[in-house]
Amino acid sequence: LIGLKAPCAGLFEGISWSTEKVLDETLRKAQELGLSFALLPTLSDVDYEEDWLEHGWDLDA
Repeated sequence: LIGLKAPCAGLFEGISWSTEKVLDETLRKAQELGLSFALLPTLSDVDYEEDWLEHGWDLDA
């Protein structure tokens, strides 16, 4: 997930999508473009209802 204050041309150009390199390449590109950024703690992926329930989160909330 990436949040920007304004559009940034070129940030997503030349990224090897659907690979393990996406994060590193995106961070490198952000540095090249002079963008400041911070990384938040990594959480597990939630793709299915079971994944959500593993966290103990309420589906009705």
